[in-house]
Amino acid sequence: MLINRLKRSSIFVGIIALVIFSMSSMVTATVKEFAPKDGVTFTANKVGSMKASNIEYVKISDPAGNCTEIWTDLANLQSRSDSYDSEGLQNITIVKEQGRRVIVIGNVDGKVDTTTWLIPDKIASENKILLGKSIFKSVKDDIKQNWILGEEKTLNGKTLLVYKNKYNDQTLDVDSETGLPIARHDSLTRNDKKVEGTLSEIYMSPSEVPENLFDPYPNISPKEVTAPFVDKN
Repeated sequence: MLINRLKRSSIFVGIIALVIFSMSSMVTATVKEFAPKDGVTFTANKVGSMKASNIEYVKISDPAGNCTEIWTDLANLQSRSDSYDSEGLQNITIVKEQGRRVIVIGNVDGKVDTTTWLIPDKIASENKILLGKSIFKSVKDDIKQNWILGEEKTLNGKTLLVYKNKYNDQTLDVDSETGLPIARHDSLTRNDKKVEGTLSEIYMSPSEVPENLFDPYPNISPKEVTAPFVDKN
């Protein structure tokens, strides 16, 4: 699974248990629509556009059509994650109120279903700190601290730096200009068989985002539920 593979890397720091990433080079056009098997459409509507200030966007995708998008608003301490599989958009997860509230939006029996909960205070405080940190900087710092620089190669006229991890089962193709990855390659041995896979990665600072990026269904009130976990500390 895409998310399980992402969690293996120390690069990907989550907000609570949410591992959130992103998609295309045109953030204002990343709103997706799909028709599930029952023919009902699940749509995240885009409303207008606004200038993006201190918003980071990341997309991680695999060849099977799975991908996750993340927008992190460093100024207002909130984030949004859109998860897709080969059929299209599956769910949206939004973290608001400086990391204290989670809103999950999905398709249940052909209808948009939203639930929300408050996070325990200690975890919310940790979320607030994470939401104020640049994912781009965290990725760069992780590469410097935990990855070994190997060869250089050229792709489409762009110079890439190739890093490997200490287990020698993953490599990163890093853009020499931005210092950020564009691809991650796995090479694992399972049951005496070599298993290989590649994830594509995009990191960018959008100039514009939809006005309702963090409130895609303003006319729907989420159902308040108890947090699905407790802070034991």
